[in-house]
Amino acid sequence: MEAVVRAKHLENEYFYKRDLELIQEQQEQERLKAQHDEAQKLKELHWMHCPKCGHQLHELTCEGHPVARCESCLGVFLEASEVAKLPLKEDTSASFLTTLHELLGGGSVS
Repeated sequence: MEAVVRAKHLENEYFYKRDLELIQEQQEQERLKAQHDEAQKLKELHWMHCPKCGHQLHELTCEGHPVARCESCLGVFLEASEVAKLPLKEDTSASFLTTLHELLGGGSVS
Protein backbone atom coordinates (compact mmCIF):
# COMPACT_ATOMS: atom_id res chain seq x y z
CA MET A 1 0.00 0.00 0.00
CA GLU A 2 2.82 2.39 0.79
CA ALA A 3 4.32 1.83 -2.69
CA VAL A 4 1.01 2.90 -4.26
CA VAL A 5 0.95 6.08 -2.17
CA ARG A 6 4.59 6.79 -3.07
CA ALA A 7 3.87 6.23 -6.79
CA LYS A 8 0.84 8.50 -6.63
CA HIS A 9 2.94 11.18 -4.88
CA LEU A 10 5.62 10.96 -7.60
CA GLU A 11 2.94 11.16 -10.29
CA ASN A 12 1.41 14.24 -8.65
CA GLU A 13 4.85 15.84 -8.35
CA TYR A 14 5.58 15.15 -12.05
CA PHE A 15 2.30 16.71 -13.20
CA TYR A 16 2.74 19.68 -10.84
CA LYS A 17 6.18 20.42 -12.34
CA ARG A 18 4.89 19.89 -15.88
CA ASP A 19 1.92 22.22 -15.30
CA LEU A 20 4.23 24.82 -13.77
CA GLU A 21 6.51 24.69 -16.84
CA LEU A 22 3.52 25.01 -19.18
CA ILE A 23 2.19 27.99 -17.23
CA GLN A 24 5.60 29.69 -17.34
CA GLU A 25 5.84 29.03 -21.10
CA GLN A 26 2.39 30.48 -21.64
CA GLN A 27 3.21 33.55 -19.54
CA GLU A 28 6.42 34.11 -21.53
CA GLN A 29 4.51 33.82 -24.82
CA GLU A 30 1.91 36.29 -23.56
CA ARG A 31 4.67 38.68 -22.46
CA LEU A 32 6.34 38.48 -25.88
CA LYS A 33 3.01 39.00 -27.64
CA ALA A 34 2.22 42.02 -25.45
CA GLN A 35 5.68 43.44 -26.16
CA HIS A 36 5.19 42.93 -29.91
CA ASP A 37 1.68 44.45 -29.80
CA GLU A 38 3.00 47.50 -27.92
CA ALA A 39 5.76 47.98 -30.51
CA GLN A 40 3.20 47.73 -33.32
CA LYS A 41 0.91 50.22 -31.59
CA LEU A 42 3.77 52.71 -31.17
CA LYS A 43 4.81 52.28 -34.79
CA GLU A 44 1.25 52.90 -36.00
CA LEU A 45 0.96 55.92 -33.71
CA HIS A 46 4.23 57.56 -34.81
CA TRP A 47 4.77 56.21 -38.34
CA MET A 48 5.39 59.02 -40.80
CA HIS A 49 4.76 61.76 -38.24
CA CYS A 50 7.14 64.66 -37.79
CA PRO A 51 9.31 64.32 -34.68
CA LYS A 52 9.34 68.11 -34.32
CA CYS A 53 5.67 69.07 -34.59
CA GLY A 54 3.80 65.77 -34.91
CA HIS A 55 2.14 66.49 -38.26
CA GLN A 56 2.06 64.02 -41.14
CA LEU A 57 5.26 63.46 -43.14
CA HIS A 58 5.11 63.05 -46.91
CA GLU A 59 7.74 61.12 -48.80
CA LEU A 60 9.40 62.96 -51.68
CA THR A 61 12.28 62.16 -53.97
CA CYS A 62 15.12 64.66 -54.05
CA GLU A 63 17.83 64.00 -56.65
CA GLY A 64 16.84 60.32 -56.63
CA HIS A 65 16.91 59.99 -52.84
CA PRO A 66 13.79 59.47 -50.72
CA VAL A 67 13.26 62.10 -48.04
CA ALA A 68 10.38 62.69 -45.66
CA ARG A 69 9.08 66.27 -45.50
CA CYS A 70 6.69 67.79 -43.00
CA GLU A 71 4.03 69.95 -44.64
CA SER A 72 3.59 71.95 -41.44
CA CYS A 73 7.08 72.95 -40.26
CA LEU A 74 8.78 72.07 -43.60
CA GLY A 75 11.35 69.90 -41.83
CA VAL A 76 13.17 67.36 -43.97
CA PHE A 77 14.14 63.99 -42.52
CA LEU A 78 16.47 61.32 -43.86
CA GLU A 79 17.07 57.80 -42.66
CA ALA A 80 20.63 56.98 -41.59
CA SER A 81 21.01 54.60 -44.53
CA GLU A 82 20.06 57.40 -46.93
CA VAL A 83 22.58 59.84 -45.43
CA ALA A 84 25.39 57.46 -46.36
CA LYS A 85 24.13 57.36 -49.97
CA LEU A 86 24.17 61.14 -50.47
CA PRO A 87 26.33 62.18 -53.44
CA LEU A 88 29.35 64.19 -52.43
CA LYS A 89 31.14 66.80 -54.54
CA GLU A 90 34.82 66.28 -55.22
CA ASP A 91 35.68 69.98 -55.16
CA THR A 92 37.04 71.71 -52.06
CA SER A 93 34.10 74.04 -51.57
CA ALA A 94 31.69 72.81 -48.95
CA SER A 95 28.44 72.06 -50.71
CA PHE A 96 25.22 71.64 -48.80
CA LEU A 97 25.27 67.86 -49.26
CA THR A 98 28.92 67.61 -48.16
CA THR A 99 28.22 69.62 -45.03
CA LEU A 100 25.08 67.64 -44.35
CA HIS A 101 26.94 64.37 -44.80
CA GLU A 102 29.67 65.51 -42.40
CA LEU A 103 27.14 66.60 -39.80
CA LEU A 104 24.88 63.56 -39.98
CA GLY A 105 27.33 60.89 -41.03
CA GLY A 106 30.04 61.94 -38.63
CA GLY A 107 32.81 61.58 -41.17
CA SER A 108 34.95 64.08 -42.96
CA VAL A 109 35.04 64.07 -46.75
CA SER A 110 38.36 65.08 -48.31
